[in-house]
Amino acid sequence: MPNIKRVAVTGSSGLIGSALVARLKSDGYQVQKIVRRATRNQEEVRWDPIKGEIDLDALDGVDAVFHLAGAGVGDKRWSAAYRSEILNSRLLGTTTIANACQQLQTDVFISASAIGYYGETGNRAVTETDKGGSDFLSVVCREWEAVADLAPSVRTIKLRTGLVLDPTGGALGRMIPLFKFGLGGKLGSGKQWWSWITLHDQIRAIVFALENPISGPVNLTAPNPVTNQEFTAALARAMHRPALFPAPAIGLKIALGGFSSIIFEEFNLKDNRQVRNIELDFGRFTTGNTHTAYVICTQVQTLADKMGIDLAQSTVVVCGATGDIGSAVCRWLNEKTDTKELIYVARNQERLQSLQEELGRGKILPLEEALPLADIIVWVASMPKGVEIDPDKLKRPCLIIDGGYPKNLGTVLNAPDISVIKGGIVEHSLDIDWKIMKIVNMDIPSRQMFACFAEAILLELEGWQTNFSWGRNQITVPKMEQIGAASRKHGFQPLLF
Repeated sequence: MPNIKRVAVTGSSGLIGSALVARLKSDGYQVQKIVRRATRNQEEVRWDPIKGEIDLDALDGVDAVFHLAGAGVGDKRWSAAYRSEILNSRLLGTTTIANACQQLQTDVFISASAIGYYGETGNRAVTETDKGGSDFLSVVCREWEAVADLAPSVRTIKLRTGLVLDPTGGALGRMIPLFKFGLGGKLGSGKQWWSWITLHDQIRAIVFALENPISGPVNLTAPNPVTNQEFTAALARAMHRPALFPAPAIGLKIALGGFSSIIFEEFNLKDNRQVRNIELDFGRFTTGNTHTAYVICTQVQTLADKMGIDLAQSTVVVCGATGDIGSAVCRWLNEKTDTKELIYVARNQERLQSLQEELGRGKILPLEEALPLADIIVWVASMPKGVEIDPDKLKRPCLIIDGGYPKNLGTVLNAPDISVIKGGIVEHSLDIDWKIMKIVNMDIPSRQMFACFAEAILLELEGWQTNFSWGRNQITVPKMEQIGAASRKHGFQPLLF
């Protein structure tokens, strides 16, 4: 085998990519990260997969390229537009990297794929020689692997990866919060086979493929697949929680494809009223997002005043502006405050433009351009693994409302004149001692809770059994004022320190 010393990685901030980079560096490899944003140091190389552009000069002399980038299969609901993004991000990106490998004549090109290539196979075992399936993911994988062959003179490996398990992210990272709250359970019939692999073994397998004479498609899974029912039962036992909620088949899309902060939003509750021996009352379900949005807006206004930040002279950046909470925050700031400038940040450009048109103001900017302009940052998007925010590029003073999940910005932005507050959390004047808040490590679990949970309490106290917060982008300023009044009436106040 050639003496491989220098490697490059796309998707280096993802679950697999970040772990792979760490392993390669620890093994003594020189690692370059191929990134879409502006480079920050000599370790990074700029590329634009949409335009098919990459800095070949910066990659000259690289021995191996790992291509792990692509729109996340589980990041959003599979609308027609996002299906197109899933496919095109893989075809365009892989074409660009494969052509670069051919031009650079690297020793090896390792490209991601997935066992979704085979489609639904039931109890039948498959090997790398089996034909692909015919469903959407099968088509994506087949086309994805085909463009990886555009470097014919380079040893090419296609990693058909199973369900990668790690508590910090991926499918398992999304499922753990459900099981913490006792809301986990089998999905659909529970008979679906899950071919899985731990993140640790995934990285070991990738490095093994790099360092040995392997080429073509390679299945990366543990030797013992399990059914979904077996998997969820084992996870429930490991977390000492019951697996109470058998989700309908559409629950697969919630846990693995388009998981959102709204646990039950995609359930057709009118057709799925029974959970074991409990009959669900559809009128009592809410996402809690209206109260969360109201609390975040109150935190912005109150804390800005305390910090001497004049909203009339300030720029507020809303990260996650097209989500339920983010869009509601934008509407409130537009209608109820004299904020000088609003900047919207999100991945879906079509929804961003719709929000901009709805409000008749505001700028749409990418994250790296928006943050240095902000006097106040409202973060209501889930924090992608690997996202880095340089505190030296932020204004001083700067107020950050961390309303995403996990709420970890305070640990990475510990700097003078930067105040990070956990957004969407309320306190009560009395000790409620709702024990579930201890599970999620609330600072004062006897008095503090998520505003979305508090909304459920408020609706019961007020008798508003009306699906108060339901559906996408349906939160209005009057409804925020309504739930805000009830919140104050019953002794809740936003977390302000």
